[in-house]
Amino acid sequence: MVNLQDDVGDTMEPDRICSGTVNVALTDSLPPELLACIFEMAQIMSLPSGGLPRFRRFPFIISQVSRFWRHVALGCAVLWCNVDISPPWTRLAGLVFYLERSKSCLIDLTLTIPSSQDDLDVSNVDDLLSIVNLQYHRCRTINISGTVHKIAPAVMKILTSMHLGQYPNMEGIVVEGSERDSGPDMSHPHSQIFISGAPKLADVRLGGIGLLYFQPPLGTVTELHLAREKRSIPFSDFSRMLKACSALTTLAIYDDLVSDWPTPLQIHDVPSLRHLHIYGNMLSVSQLLLSVSAPDLEALSIAPVVASDLKLMCTEGKRNNKAWFPVLRSLTLVPPHPDAMKAISVASECFPTTQLLILPKFYPELLVETLGRKSNGLDGTHWPHLDGLAIREIQEKNETAVYSLIDSRRAAGDPLKKIYVDVVSIKVMTRLKWLEDQMLVVESDPWGRQQSNALHAYDRDRLYESVTIISSAPNAITQTFFSPLPFSKLSNHQMHAISRNSTSDLKSSSSHSNQVSPIDALPPELLGCIFETTQAMLLPSEDYFRCFPFIPAQVSQYWRQIVLATPVLWSNVDISPPWDLSTIQTYIGRSKESLIDLRLSFDFCDSDQHPSIESAHSLTIILRPHYPRCRTIEVSGVTQIIPAILVVLESMQHSTYPHLRRFLVEGREKAEADHSVFTLKDTPRLTDVRLRGTGLNYFRLPLTNVTELHLAPVRISLPYAAFCAMIQSCSASLITLVIYDDLVFGLAPLRVYDMPSLRRIHIYGMMLAVSELLLSISAPDLEEISIAPYTKADLILLEEDVMRKTSPRFPKLKSLTLTLSPTFTEVIESAFDRAEFCFPGIKTLVLPNFYWPLLLQCLTHSVVLRWPQLNSVALRALDDNIDVLRQFILDRQVAGAPITTLYFDAESVTKLVHCEDLRQKVSIVEADPWLAGVRPAGYCYAILMLQCQKPRKKKYHSSKSPYNLSQPYEWFGSNQS
Repeated sequence: MVNLQDDVGDTMEPDRICSGTVNVALTDSLPPELLACIFEMAQIMSLPSGGLPRFRRFPFIISQVSRFWRHVALGCAVLWCNVDISPPWTRLAGLVFYLERSKSCLIDLTLTIPSSQDDLDVSNVDDLLSIVNLQYHRCRTINISGTVHKIAPAVMKILTSMHLGQYPNMEGIVVEGSERDSGPDMSHPHSQIFISGAPKLADVRLGGIGLLYFQPPLGTVTELHLAREKRSIPFSDFSRMLKACSALTTLAIYDDLVSDWPTPLQIHDVPSLRHLHIYGNMLSVSQLLLSVSAPDLEALSIAPVVASDLKLMCTEGKRNNKAWFPVLRSLTLVPPHPDAMKAISVASECFPTTQLLILPKFYPELLVETLGRKSNGLDGTHWPHLDGLAIREIQEKNETAVYSLIDSRRAAGDPLKKIYVDVVSIKVMTRLKWLEDQMLVVESDPWGRQQSNALHAYDRDRLYESVTIISSAPNAITQTFFSPLPFSKLSNHQMHAISRNSTSDLKSSSSHSNQVSPIDALPPELLGCIFETTQAMLLPSEDYFRCFPFIPAQVSQYWRQIVLATPVLWSNVDISPPWDLSTIQTYIGRSKESLIDLRLSFDFCDSDQHPSIESAHSLTIILRPHYPRCRTIEVSGVTQIIPAILVVLESMQHSTYPHLRRFLVEGREKAEADHSVFTLKDTPRLTDVRLRGTGLNYFRLPLTNVTELHLAPVRISLPYAAFCAMIQSCSASLITLVIYDDLVFGLAPLRVYDMPSLRRIHIYGMMLAVSELLLSISAPDLEEISIAPYTKADLILLEEDVMRKTSPRFPKLKSLTLTLSPTFTEVIESAFDRAEFCFPGIKTLVLPNFYWPLLLQCLTHSVVLRWPQLNSVALRALDDNIDVLRQFILDRQVAGAPITTLYFDAESVTKLVHCEDLRQKVSIVEADPWLAGVRPAGYCYAILMLQCQKPRKKKYHSSKSPYNLSQPYEWFGSNQS
């Protein structure tokens, strides 16, 4: 456990911090890069403008916490990318300032049209458009809304301003609002926008005035929402829009959108359509459904629904004797009153393939009748293919009906297999354990997710009738169109203060102020999510990670309460020397029922710090009840294993691990060969195992489901028989195998193990039997091999095997990583020749060495072209030898095997800014395959990176070898992201 002056019990007492006090020093303790990420995440999770007013002030709230927060906020351009233009439009200096702060970031523009005619002065609109027109090219989304007496010239001026702009980044647009007059103004036809094109436009939502007067291009649109306000649109307009949507996957229709459906119905082929939603007072449900031919439609929603809505649909289905939507799997129905429950029975005839029925509202007295046995009792149940049911807002009066339905369908031979229940209902259900024994219970709210995507300004009372909408998850369309503080509501003093470089003019909240401190302005749900996200972004090796809950808990009493009420913040249980058992017990108790990541370190400086056997037994008493909650277990140390740690390791084999995914044990093992071997029971989710030294010699784990396996020796190599047993047990599931140093004693390819799922092999360190390892494995789909370091002698036996069989051992190998020692050109060329002979078909070669110019020259200095299929090379640590790179690309092009892609690390890419000639010949990608591959290599990471860095002038003592594994290099998991 992290060492603290106060233990957890004392530190967490609320009376230790005065109400309203903000500890600025603690708020400034996080690095600016991390703080900027927190701010961005908080803004993404913020409610739209229809929520609490404080969400509209987000950048300004955090700017008033401290000078440091202000500096970070002003320098974080993405915080200023949500541009809200609200009436009145007379003060536009704030808009200019806001846009300047966003720099070159893409922006989300929200424009609210004033409802008062007095605020719709054309001159004000001209001033506004003179600013906005210059920003259209940066717009990612545009949201225009408002209520107007009539479509005034000023409004049309705004709409027509979008005619000729450039919209290369436009992804979504919303235009909606209502007119208070009764008749359309025919002098204003549809406004054609985005004439120059919007190649990324995928989401279009039109309602009211948007539907009547707006006409965006729909060729690339995948999601289309259409909502009437007072007047329906002609069928011809609807038909034209539907035909224009060649890529449509989601269509949402609100209310009685279309007037005068033709007879007979005109059918529109929409082969890409997957989701169809019909919301509100729609009187022509069947007509809409029958006018759409969507053979691959997967999900349909009708909310609300009554039996008459599907009468025509049912008649047509019986006449044609086939389902109109043959692959429909998910159906959402919202009956507004008890009589409407009949629609469920009718829907079972119209949509017989339904597997998941979503019922946000139901009437318990009719549930079994409509979803259980049919009335004659002989023909089974309604919806025989139904195996999933999603319900919400379970109460005592309707819970019994759900259980009766489950029994009824089981008795009829059509049991439900899955039930989806919202989080509120799960907490109040009285027979949840019984339910979990009958079927899979999933905590989920599909209806809530659907409605979070509905057109945000729609009248929900009309749309959902008496259905209760939980307002705590309003991730509506405007989640993308989040609105910060409207500029017109900023005072001159506030704008002046925000734009200054100091905080002297800002009003700070003191402990004596009656106002809420800016640090306490965020709601608890949002603040809890921010804390969780921040913790997830920290690396386990960082000091902040080890004591994260204590940092926000000491900022203010409000933050302390949130920290104490968020169990997941206490899920990283780090037990470091010296052991404070009471602190450990309090800390782990804070995590409650959350899954935990347990890390036990035994890096004791001297023997006097070694914990006693008695304290180890006391620690196991604390930990043992929580082993089943472990998601990760890591036991690590660079010193030799001690008896107290062995006591803890031994205790692990007496529990079960239903949630364990990652297991790491490393350290220097004892010299004796005779010792107990530990194992773990019941680890169905264990997929990542990393064993070094102590772990390798003391543990034998069930590896049946393991997909990633790291094995490394320290003092004692692994017996060949033990290695074979481990490889054989995970042969069917293993995807990544990482071997360190000379792992196996007496490794010989006596038996070949079939590993059909293996895709990556990494061999790091002083491995002497590289060929023997590769010859022991049959992996027909292997894609990547790394050998670091690599010498010509490593592949002698593999070369002989390829000669004998006249075919490569790994035919699908595409990527090869090699680190070679700087030596004579002839030696490097010979090493390349052998690697090419063994791995002839690779397309990507990763050469991380700092002396890459020498390697590139050796690649091309050959009578016969090496690796003719090679089209990508990854390099790093680029220096001034760009001409060597140019010559290499030219030589490959002349030889008829051009390089098309070059991968460089971020620092190297900056050195190619002015190399336009190079960029025209190849694609330059900022990526570091070497770093991505070796970062999880742990203790070997520092060694491998040292090999690929330029030598420094500083001289090191000759007795210190980079391969001295007793040095405290980070190992497998300590630096994982």
